[in-house]
Amino acid sequence: MIIDKIENIGLYASVLDGLDKAGEFVNSFYKNPGEPGRYELDGDKVFANVSSYKTKPREGAQFEAHRKYADLQAVISGTELIGWSPPDSLKEESESFSGGGDIAFYSGGSMLDVVLPAGYFVLLLPGDAHMPCIQADGGCDVTKIVIKIML
Repeated sequence: MIIDKIENIGLYASVLDGLDKAGEFVNSFYKNPGEPGRYELDGDKVFANVSSYKTKPREGAQFEAHRKYADLQAVISGTELIGWSPPDSLKEESESFSGGGDIAFYSGGSMLDVVLPAGYFVLLLPGDAHMPCIQADGGCDVTKIVIKIML
């Protein structure tokens, strides 16, 4: 997991193929926000989902983890909390890996909580179980980009 300011994404381009394209998109979108929706940056290898929502209470939320894709999550407006734990410390509730999908859901407690305000990103690699969209200090309207980067 990497956490930093959006303006610094380019410093990490060598960490993961496709992160350069993701960083360019996030920096451009942060300066000139567009509409929610899916943006293809490199077909199914690198694509962005932009969404706006209200953060939710932690109660009832689940962790998720992926195997095929890394997640670059960048907050454009608002503030949210993202919980983090290694999957082996959690209880698996459901998974789509066996059917060719790329997500599993887990229950359990956070090992680390990260508050992401506007202008910050987190890079979550496969094996980073994360619980996004959580209230940091009460409900908040958030616009966020989640870029999926195939490994």
